[in-house]
Amino acid sequence: MKTHIKNAIETGSVAEAHYADGFSLAWVCIPALLSYFASILVTLAADPLIRPVVALAIATASPSAHSTPPQSWFKRMFYRPSWTEVVERCESPKAICDLVGSCVSYRTEDVDYWRSAEETWQRGRGDCKDFAVCIENLCHQRGFNATIHVYFPSDRPEEGHAVVVGNWKDQMWMSSNGSFEVVRSIDDVKESVSHLYDCRKNEMWGAVFTHAAVERHIHESHTLSVASPQD
Repeated sequence: MKTHIKNAIETGSVAEAHYADGFSLAWVCIPALLSYFASILVTLAADPLIRPVVALAIATASPSAHSTPPQSWFKRMFYRPSWTEVVERCESPKAICDLVGSCVSYRTEDVDYWRSAEETWQRGRGDCKDFAVCIENLCHQRGFNATIHVYFPSDRPEEGHAVVVGNWKDQMWMSSNGSFEVVRSIDDVKESVSHLYDCRKNEMWGAVFTHAAVERHIHESHTLSVASPQD
């Protein structure tokens, strides 16, 4: 009898030990798995094909956006919205700037080439001028006031920076490379750009491009590109 009791106790002790080991192992594995899946989500969010989906969801967070039928999880996560969808769903200049800033990556350009807004959207990258053209075009199609301003430091005429300036609900705003900032006047815009060149705002000169002027430059750039194709 004592032997059976002893065996039972020993068997129970072993079972409890195994249970404790398994419980401890679970506490180690679960956080590791959660961390692994989190890293996958972060990688997906950084992907240029995924970012537009996330940004579009933010840009369309408005009452009118909720009137559309809900989409499947797969389509929300992996479907890249077309340019037409982007145009239809942006409800304000800030939403446009947030969307472009999230979906387009900054890249310097060696050639002064005017790309269309849709081309920049499809490429997912561009310089300050590409950002400005993309945002200005979306604003134009949505009926929002916006023009492109390009500023050059007086001592460095080969350099220049393009921003978008507009008015929305009695407030002036500007966008530089996809940012959005409310400003009081054009002087504030010049002041902001002057910091990029480490100069005073009165040491710059600039030009303003309306939508028609932008479209003309895009057409001329495309014409030259077809006439003189690059290798």
